[in-house]
Amino acid sequence: SWIGLATVILFGLQWICGFVAFLFPKLSENIRKAYIPSHKFWGKFIFIFGVSAVLMGITEYGIFNELFDDKELRNQRNMINIFGFFVVVFAVIIVYLVDNDHFQRSVDNDLGHAPLIEQ
Repeated sequence: SWIGLATVILFGLQWICGFVAFLFPKLSENIRKAYIPSHKFWGKFIFIFGVSAVLMGITEYGIFNELFDDKELRNQRNMINIFGFFVVVFAVIIVYLVDNDHFQRSVDNDLGHAPLIEQ
C-alpha cells in the first residue's frame, strides 16, 4: 500500500536525521535541543501513519478473505476486531507517554555527556 510505503520511507528519513542530529559528534547541544520538538512531532506522525497502515492491512485482509460476510467465520472476524482494538489502545498509550512531560527522560547534569566514540 502507498501508506505503508510512505511510512517506511518517512521512517528511514527520520532515522537518518535522528542519527545525524543525536549521534554525530560535531553538532552542538543547541542544534540538538532545537531539533528535539521536530523529531518528536515527526516520530508521532510516522507512528500514527504506521498504525493506520496496520489497521488498513488487517481490514483489507478481512475483506478480501470475506471474513466479514461469512457467518461461520465469526472467530476469525472477532480476532481481527480484537487485534485492531489493541493496536489502537497501544497507539493511544504510546502517544500519551510521548506527549506527557511526566514520563520525559530527565537530564542528569552530574553524568555529563558521554560521546559514542572516544577520540
